[in-house]
Amino acid sequence: MAVRESVPVEEVMAAIVAKLHMAGYMESTIRLQSRVAKRLGEWCHEHGDGHYTTGLGAAFAAATTSPKTGRFSQQRYQSFGRLNRLADSFLLTGVVDLAAASRTRGTKPMPVSPDLAGLLAAWEQNLIDRRMSEEYRNQSCDQTRQFLIFVEQRGRSTVGEITGGDVADYIAVVAATYPNDGGRTLISVFKPFLTFTGHSTWITAGSMMRLQRKRVILEPHTDTEMATVFDHLAAGQVTARDQAIVLLSLTSGLRACDIVGLMIEDIDWRTETIRLIQSKTGNPLTLPLLPAVGNALTQYLLHDRPDTTDRHVFVRTKAPHHKLSGHSSIYCVMKRVFAGAGLAPGRCGTLLSRHSAASRMLIAGTPLPTISAVLGHTRPESVDRYLQTDTDQLRACVLPLPEAVQP
Repeated sequence: MAVRESVPVEEVMAAIVAKLHMAGYMESTIRLQSRVAKRLGEWCHEHGDGHYTTGLGAAFAAATTSPKTGRFSQQRYQSFGRLNRLADSFLLTGVVDLAAASRTRGTKPMPVSPDLAGLLAAWEQNLIDRRMSEEYRNQSCDQTRQFLIFVEQRGRSTVGEITGGDVADYIAVVAATYPNDGGRTLISVFKPFLTFTGHSTWITAGSMMRLQRKRVILEPHTDTEMATVFDHLAAGQVTARDQAIVLLSLTSGLRACDIVGLMIEDIDWRTETIRLIQSKTGNPLTLPLLPAVGNALTQYLLHDRPDTTDRHVFVRTKAPHHKLSGHSSIYCVMKRVFAGAGLAPGRCGTLLSRHSAASRMLIAGTPLPTISAVLGHTRPESVDRYLQTDTDQLRACVLPLPEAVQP
């Protein structure tokens, strides 16, 4: 199809509204988009001949000042920009692409220098070629993008001008914004990029930054808390999707990224197992499909799951019905369910569920290699940190004081 330079704005408006209806969007969302589309129509007639062009669309999206207050309007910024991207997709392809409604990483500030921008693109392609998870790719590329902008602001326009001191300074500056883990999250996603570049001075500068991780002892869920949550789930006040997510997290200790990435094909109903490839490690993991989890998944998949071609188990309840966005989506589900059960704030989340699952296995006398396998750790010694919550076993390791020093 030939690319059109303009199209009647009424045709654009009708196509967008029809696509929203077809995708099953909520009526309130469609009404909101219809009102914004009406403003777009008025804009095109006021500033042109009633035809939509990319230029008029960009000008419409840039009109973020509220006529009532005379100040920047976040609502106009979001709704006008979203409609502009939908209209552009229709103009350029003849089809409304709902995926275009979401802002992508490309809308963020990018390196201006072609040399630095090329390095970022090469690193992103390397991550794609190695089939790294989408969440890790986004996090790693975002850190790399910020680093390249940081050095560009220092006057570096080529890769050869960047020094090891630039790398060390960037890590020191950004690490200060990571109060919970002392910057180790930054190091974990940034060091592979430094290795990828092959610049020895960069790699050395990154290796010299020994940031200490702040260890926080998480108090696992008590039996009372677990019983309260299970009673709340059994009361029928939680949707089948949220019930399946919470049960899966509490019983298996799965990471949030693995719950988000779980595919329908990963569930083997005949052998009652869940087989998946872990997003964090890339290693295969097989878990038993417990009856409670299986029943919740069955209810969700057969009766409550929206009609969608997306093969991910858990999808959005509101259109577009694609997979959940990430860790924050799982946390919101856990927070909503635990709050409904009356638990105190902060007593939810997949990290706490993971610690609690490990602690329960420790108390039951499960060997450490088995716990490591269930949680999907690459190294058996990774579960050692869970020992700090098993006070009974810790007391058993305490040696008595020699008689010479006893009071």
